[in-house]
Amino acid sequence: MADIRGTISDVAKLAVTVGLGALAAVTPRTAHGRLVDALAAAGRRVRSDELDDVAATLVEYLPNTTLQERRQVAVEMRTMRIEHGICRGYGIFRSGWPAQIEVTGAEHLDAAQRQGRGVVLWLMSFLDATPLNLAALSLGYPVTHLSAAHHGVQARSVVSQRVIAPILLRGERRSQSHRVVIPPDGGLTYLRELKSTIERDRGTVTIRGDYPFGRRMVEAPCLGSTVAFPTGAPSLAHGSGAPLLTTAVVRRSRLVHEVQFDEPIQAARRLDRSAFQHAAVQEFAARLEQRTRRHPGSLQWLRVRRA
Repeated sequence: MADIRGTISDVAKLAVTVGLGALAAVTPRTAHGRLVDALAAAGRRVRSDELDDVAATLVEYLPNTTLQERRQVAVEMRTMRIEHGICRGYGIFRSGWPAQIEVTGAEHLDAAQRQGRGVVLWLMSFLDATPLNLAALSLGYPVTHLSAAHHGVQARSVVSQRVIAPILLRGERRSQSHRVVIPPDGGLTYLRELKSTIERDRGTVTIRGDYPFGRRMVEAPCLGSTVAFPTGAPSLAHGSGAPLLTTAVVRRSRLVHEVQFDEPIQAARRLDRSAFQHAAVQEFAARLEQRTRRHPGSLQWLRVRRA
């Protein structure tokens, strides 16, 4: 029954995304901002109560803020999701990203690449990964992205995973050099693919760091609680010697999305793998908390599991 509900939800998501993408594809780029404003205003009128619900939920992550401040964050999150839907939908029909992409911290990625050991980008779940992929490609570093088999959809059904997900993710997959999928059966072939990209090709690998699942989880304080984080990215970086950089995409203003490359994680490489994973996760969690407080309206979802 849960899978049926999930598939229905995925069908609805596909319909909305395709509709938004079709609007964006036939609308001049100069009019995309007005389209966002119109849809955001309509949403505020029709679903005002939802903003209050989101604002109430956000107190868990943004303590010491007023209800009005959290409601404004909820408005920003809704506008961001509208922009995200437009950009995702646009990618179904055309190549590219219909928002302006700005980049900060490119010097950190350049410096890491000059070490000649490949790079592991530890991604935070803010706006979207596609602008990151496009930015890295423009800098000369095509991305290999680690993804779950059910990425982009809720249900594990054949319809969701084999029909809906490929359509929804068409733009994202175009922006990637290669997609490595974690198999649902728990096999480890994906690890060999990632190691090959790093060690043989000296490539750039992106791995999300705030998914609520993983083969091994490490706890760290984050946003007023204890959170469990997967250790795939630091494990790969430690084993290969590749620099480990945190990164995210945030919304700066209407249809202006900023790719942020941070300085490398500072955990000492002389530590054994387990100690390195633990130290790296503590640093990732602290950076995630700081970015959440600076850009709360850019949170796509908070993919963390309370320990």
